[in-house]
Amino acid sequence: MVKRKTCLGVLITLFFIAGCAKEKQNPVTPVNKPTNLLELQNLLQITSLSLESNETKSATRQAIEKTQETFSLKTKTQKQTLTAYEGFALIQGTEDIIHENYDFDSDIFDPIHEKYTSYVGLYENQFYEIVDYMDGKENDTASKWTIGDGQNQINEEDVEFLTVMGASDFVNQYIETYFLPVLSETYTITPIDEKDGFSYYFEGDKEEQLDYGVSFHTYDITLHFTVDGFLSSYIFNYSLTAQDYDANNQLGEPYTAYSLQDTVQITRGKKATTPQTLEIIPTDYWMSDYEIQLQARYVNESFDCDANQLPMDYYIDAKVASTVPEKAIDTQLTIIDSSNQEVISVDEFHTAKTVGIGTTTLTISSESGIEKTIQATVVSQAAQEITLNIYSSTFYVGESYNIFLTVTPDNAVDEYEFEVSNHNAEILYDEDNDPVLHCLAAGEVTITVKSKANPNIKDTLTITITKILTIEEVQANIIGTWKDVDVEGQTITFNDDFSGSFYYWDASTKEFSTYTFTWSYQTLPEGNEDLVVSVSEMGSWNDNLCYFSMDGQSLRIYFTNIDIFYDAVSGDFIKES
Repeated sequence: MVKRKTCLGVLITLFFIAGCAKEKQNPVTPVNKPTNLLELQNLLQITSLSLESNETKSATRQAIEKTQETFSLKTKTQKQTLTAYEGFALIQGTEDIIHENYDFDSDIFDPIHEKYTSYVGLYENQFYEIVDYMDGKENDTASKWTIGDGQNQINEEDVEFLTVMGASDFVNQYIETYFLPVLSETYTITPIDEKDGFSYYFEGDKEEQLDYGVSFHTYDITLHFTVDGFLSSYIFNYSLTAQDYDANNQLGEPYTAYSLQDTVQITRGKKATTPQTLEIIPTDYWMSDYEIQLQARYVNESFDCDANQLPMDYYIDAKVASTVPEKAIDTQLTIIDSSNQEVISVDEFHTAKTVGIGTTTLTISSESGIEKTIQATVVSQAAQEITLNIYSSTFYVGESYNIFLTVTPDNAVDEYEFEVSNHNAEILYDEDNDPVLHCLAAGEVTITVKSKANPNIKDTLTITITKILTIEEVQANIIGTWKDVDVEGQTITFNDDFSGSFYYWDASTKEFSTYTFTWSYQTLPEGNEDLVVSVSEMGSWNDNLCYFSMDGQSLRIYFTNIDIFYDAVSGDFIKES
């Protein structure tokens, strides 16, 4: 067996580079023609692979895949032309994707055409795999290995196997994957004599019973060898036909779910002379130097920012602004340290965040370990918009309410001042120095908040302060009729004999109906809590509560069917005048 390694990631689906060329002029010695699959595998693994590695001048490959997807038939065509040089190969490739048989308009079905150039092999005593796409470097890939016998190294003896098309390996993999499971190592194959060599054709098939239906696999291959066992070409065909069960567990019409045709042609001869100017210079794909651009990130927001004007309370990332060389793709940068952790903190996971006003020096490293430093300054971020909120529906004399500010941007560092329109209220500050509205007298009052840095950035809120009634006053005010503020005509009435009636809109009959009830005090309030009244069962509404505000201005009802756990009726009511 020939010793060789597999190098991953050279090309896209199905494309694999194997083998290197070393010019040898061996006398042509006819080989024994294999008569079974085991003998064919031995020919491919030993004789054919060795000849291909040493005597490939050029090669072409075309793979056509057809896939029946949910909404379309996708055809992907990949083409490669390989030119072999001493120690390396250059590949010109294209990939085309088209969709057919779709019935709605979407850009996901737009045709795709990509063109690339690939370098595989030695350069300055390292082994490289480069794929350079013509539409920029966004999709380019680049890998490199040192030459040696250690882990993650490329053995020098294996280079010749890694820089040709690797047709012998491809065929051997097809035999191993598709033909041996349904045929056997001893399956008889018959060579067909040709002018300059011999050829084979054989096929296989397999049927599978699956939960969702039946699948039928068919495959065939045609091989052409020279007299001495050089694989000059092959064509491999694979097809998967499926039949799916319908709702009645009957098999539907057969359809081709997937197919592949893989064709390779190899030109035998002397390897090409290395050109004075290479189309691809492998070292161009790794940075030797770079410029840094800092980015601020908060939740889903991310933007480039000046290193001398970083906003507070943002995560900071580093990216390349430019590279030397321009083709370099190892552009991932990591912030590894900050000289002042109280300005920009950097944790063990290299997450950087602005935490204080000031200046620090950031140390940044590239994927390949090139470290650079940049001075960064965190500055105060002025408010651009302020929204003032006090989350309460009622405001009572003698009570205090927390004031909440929503500031844009979230990281704004600013100071704010408050104004009240009259003496009905005042602004105080709690033990955490947060603003609190303290209500002094009944009436309307307007609260204004302004940015100290820019007084034009402000917001106002107008509220009505009411006097808290005594329990006796609220109880007396309950008696009477209350009207729904949202549903016209819907009312609830409380009588002084603890009876009452609910005149409501019945959605099922599309007319008003009346329920009668009895009521009682459930709890008495402390402070500014509502006075709660319990109402007797009304039909399916069997957990009925009314909350009367302590200013006597409003009530809210919650009538609930507790047997099936849902709110049947709820609403806000005010006293009829």
